[in-house]
Amino acid sequence: KRSGRLGKAHAFVGNLFDLKPILSVDREGHVVPVDRVRHREALIPRVLDLFAERIPVERTRLRMGVVHVLCRDVAD
Repeated sequence: KRSGRLGKAHAFVGNLFDLKPILSVDREGHVVPVDRVRHREALIPRVLDLFAERIPVERTRLRMGVVHVLCRDVAD
C-alpha cells in the first residue's frame, strides 16, 4: 500500500496474489479500473489484447501514453 487509495486488506490480497491493476482514463478524466492480471509477465500481453479489442481497425491515428510507477523497464 503506497498511495493510500486501497485499504490494508485489498493491498494485502493484491500483494499475496501478485495482482497488477490495468487502469484507464475516461473522457471525463477519471481514472477507472479496466482489468487485473496476476504476475508481471501477463501484463503486457493483456494490455495489447485490450488495445486490439478497443481500437477500431480503420483507425489510422492514435494518441496514447504509458505511465509507469517505479517500473520504467516495463513501460519502455
